[in-house]
Amino acid sequence: MDQVGIKTAEEDLKTVGVDTWLWTDLSSHTYPEGTLWDATAKRLDIRTATLLEDMIVPGTIVTRNGYGGALVTVRNVRAQDIWTFETQRVRIVEDCEITGMPESKVIGGWGQGAINILANNFEVRRCILESAADGLQLNTTGIIEDTFIGNLTVAGDPGTGTHNDFIQAYGGTNVTLTHCWFYQLCDSGDGSHLNGIFSDGGSVTCVECAVEVYKPAGQSNWTLHTGKANAVDMTLTRCLIRGDYVGDEFIFVDCDFED
Repeated sequence: MDQVGIKTAEEDLKTVGVDTWLWTDLSSHTYPEGTLWDATAKRLDIRTATLLEDMIVPGTIVTRNGYGGALVTVRNVRAQDIWTFETQRVRIVEDCEITGMPESKVIGGWGQGAINILANNFEVRRCILESAADGLQLNTTGIIEDTFIGNLTVAGDPGTGTHNDFIQAYGGTNVTLTHCWFYQLCDSGDGSHLNGIFSDGGSVTCVECAVEVYKPAGQSNWTLHTGKANAVDMTLTRCLIRGDYVGDEFIFVDCDFED
């Protein structure tokens, strides 16, 4: 399965290194009307805007309370992470690369996903999500298509370090993943516990995805994990699963399994 690519605007986002974009001086950069760039917090607040497109955001994209309930589309953007927990207003994320979260933020508490809590009926397509503790943290219904999630940042000491998940689906979630690639290499020094695709009370459907977790013997890292007893199910059709999985609520249809 080939890693997905990214569409580009005026420059090739794939060739822009972290050092050149993450802490760039944006004094000459104009963001859309209805947004506000906070240079100190390295945060772009989406207020009344409904479209963020064709740009590099050297920090976090957030939506705030108090600016209405209009849904937002983020398209062809490179950013550190997307945080919409307060408002759940970002519904569509397309052709984006979400990467480069600093390690200090990765181990700083909840909300460590590249994308955190989207609007209901969300759509994520043709994206690369990496370098965060989690790929997506979700408690809503939606679809994820043609997307790579992996190379998550592992930080901290064994037993107290990061807890990494490609997808963390909470109760009430109904997520469909199609043509996605999930990849993580866990070396012997990792302090993490990785659940891969983790369903904790939600329903997850995977169609023609590859879920690959490479780990040393004895590590508690899983490709798939249905968490608590209230997990609905995880259905996988024509998928490649490389690595161990844990839980009872699985339905496998024409899947390939590799050690």
